[in-house]
Amino acid sequence: MGLLWMRKGDCKKALPFFEKAVKRSMLRNPNPRDGECCFNYAWALENDGQEEEAIRFYRKAAWNYGYKGAGLKQAAKLYVRKGCFEDALSCIREALTVNGESPELSFLKAFILRKSGRSKEGNPRDSSIIGTGNKVKERRWKKNY
Repeated sequence: MGLLWMRKGDCKKALPFFEKAVKRSMLRNPNPRDGECCFNYAWALENDGQEEEAIRFYRKAAWNYGYKGAGLKQAAKLYVRKGCFEDALSCIREALTVNGESPELSFLKAFILRKSGRSKEGNPRDSSIIGTGNKVKERRWKKNY
């Protein structure tokens, strides 16, 4: 029912259903076996404007390998909105271990490094995304890949 209400765009009505699912899945184990309920609950919280709680549950959803990349990516996006670039970067680095080929994660990492004034720290692939860095390395990387 929660997903139905979210598809209709009513997160207020979806929240109680997701909250009940989270409580049920965390009844005997604080780290749920499946991260789907935590991810959906965090999604509803984010749409409701409760970003702190949403970050907490996105990270809880990342406990499960299937939701690790998606949960940490969403948590990183919320950290960027708050201006916490170091926390966002740690989420991105952890998410890249699961989904290293994701262009969205690479772009987000490059964006965070650029905003924090550390664009030289990224690898050549990240530098080519934001248009900074060593041009010789960028050309070499573009030839090889």
